[in-house]
Amino acid sequence: LEEAFWPCRFEIFSAEQVIVLDGAHNGDSAAALARTIKEVYPGKNVVLVFGVSEDKNEELILCELKSLTREIIYTKACHPRAKAAEGVSQQFNSFFIDTTKKTGAGIDAH
Repeated sequence: LEEAFWPCRFEIFSAEQVIVLDGAHNGDSAAALARTIKEVYPGKNVVLVFGVSEDKNEELILCELKSLTREIIYTKACHPRAKAAEGVSQQFNSFFIDTTKKTGAGIDAH
């Protein structure tokens, strides 16, 4: 188990300019992500790049993540079930003070 690796589960994509990938897709996994970020990077400025599938509860996910940051970039994955960035951003702008709306690709981790 010590050697186990789950892609996009607190995967450090870049250490130079810290980029962490995580596929948190429900409230429990988002809460675990928030706890881990606070533990590993205490007091660090976090910018959240957020995209979600149509069938996920983005309100529950964002409620768990909102304590991490005041800035969010909404994006849409290149997947048929991905929710449009504009739909998410309109619903959750009140969670974040400085909200940036972006559409298109987020990070290409291929």
